[in-house]
Amino acid sequence: MLLNICTLRVEKIQTGCNLMVRRIQNFGLLVIGALLLVVVMALPSFSHEMEITINDVTVTRGDAAVPNRFDAANWMHDNLIFLADKSLKEIAIIGSHDSGMSSRNGGTEFGTECRTLTQSKNVYEQLLLGARYFDIRPVISGGKYKTGHYSRFKLKDLENSESTLERIGGFLGRVITDVVGGPTETSQGANGQSIQDIIANLNEFTAPDNRSELLILHLSHSLNTDVGNSSYRQFDLGEWKDLFKELEKINYLYVVPNNSTGVALTDITLFDFFNDHRSKVIILVDDTVPSALMDEYQGKGFYYDTSFKIYNEYAGTESVDVMVNDQLKKMEEKAADTYFFLSWTLTQQSFDSDCVVTLADRANAKLKENLPIEGKIQVLDKEISSQLFPNIIYMDNIVDHHPAELALDISKKISTTNR
Repeated sequence: MLLNICTLRVEKIQTGCNLMVRRIQNFGLLVIGALLLVVVMALPSFSHEMEITINDVTVTRGDAAVPNRFDAANWMHDNLIFLADKSLKEIAIIGSHDSGMSSRNGGTEFGTECRTLTQSKNVYEQLLLGARYFDIRPVISGGKYKTGHYSRFKLKDLENSESTLERIGGFLGRVITDVVGGPTETSQGANGQSIQDIIANLNEFTAPDNRSELLILHLSHSLNTDVGNSSYRQFDLGEWKDLFKELEKINYLYVVPNNSTGVALTDITLFDFFNDHRSKVIILVDDTVPSALMDEYQGKGFYYDTSFKIYNEYAGTESVDVMVNDQLKKMEEKAADTYFFLSWTLTQQSFDSDCVVTLADRANAKLKENLPIEGKIQVLDKEISSQLFPNIIYMDNIVDHHPAELALDISKKISTTNR
């Protein structure tokens, strides 16, 4: 009897202890869960919505919060909290030089990859790495529209090359010229991505609903290569017209509201470009496009490049030091009054120079140290400011996201001052 009573009491004590332990465990889990919730709410998030007020209008931007990492494919969208009220001329972006020349797609005998390829990534890949300006040089080759990279040479210059094949070509060309009065010059170069492929690249990139990125296509240096080497020429009206029909297939072309004329595109803010929360594409063309065609395409997203007041003068050297000094001093002189291209490119000086992409890698390695976010630009003894910065950092061989991240850092630095 006594034994049974003791056993019963022990069981009740154990039951009470177990219940107390479970309650303590549950309370502990509740405390830990609450602490985790506080921490998570305090962290920045890509999906956190933030309000932006511009010109007395308040909007809520999903994904507008400050990102906790740099996403080159979405760097404008992710940083609208800093950039939305800035005009195009008040930010820095990365520009791709000879954008379509990432692969050789036909060309002339001496238009080798070493001399003609300026990029190693196609346009879509460059977009993912943060490039937002694209230098498109359309050519007609085999009846199709492609991009191209061509130069005009005098035949006598080929004779001075260290390349045996080129010396022979130059000699034979000169003999033919002297004997039968043939051409004294030759066009040499190659074709890159097709225009059709680039349109597909652009449309794939702008497809996501939650992407707000501004892209600029600049068409210049047109060349019909189907008319014989000695007769290569710029596009005529019909050829431009057919190209425009293809370019109309680009989605989200930007049209100035109310079909306004005389509007400076560089004065438009990113907020106004993205008023429907979608990416936008601007097409610029040079003055070789007939005005009659531009009149026909008014209000369709095509603009003369004169609307940008561009200053773009490259150094024309293989020397990194010479290029750096040349471009930074031009920036000091011209950036405050123009849409300034910092042409961070090196130019082959002979037929036996290093390949274009090799020269590009050499130049690109010196970019960040010559555009310091903190401290002074050594060549100029001045800091980057709203009066001293590049609108476009113009580059060959864009292979990673670091240039785009630098452009964003520059834009943030100058965002506190007025241009």
